[in-house]
Amino acid sequence: MAQLYNIYTKRLGIHPTDFSDEPELSSGSTDMGNVSHAVPSIQPMYNINTESLFHTTEFQVASGDPKAQDPTLNVAKAMAMIALKLMRCPETLAKAKKEFEDAIAKGF
Repeated sequence: MAQLYNIYTKRLGIHPTDFSDEPELSSGSTDMGNVSHAVPSIQPMYNINTESLFHTTEFQVASGDPKAQDPTLNVAKAMAMIALKLMRCPETLAKAKKEFEDAIAKGF
């Protein structure tokens, strides 16, 4: 899924620099973390032109800024393209499930 994200975001003009298909430990906590223990998932990060920390008032303001809208919409498009690929290509979905199962077995 991470590879698909990288492909689709590049097509949309986004160049992810901090996202790979390798699992990594996070210092944060999200509901997505819980989901990622149950089903294949990704939580890409992208730039909205702010230095603000997540879950702060400053980040909330920055996320509503017009400068944040194009990157957010393009990432949403990329995520929708991933969902379509997984729904339309059973072999891609099977591969994502296999990678997920392998990662869980390794303790990620």
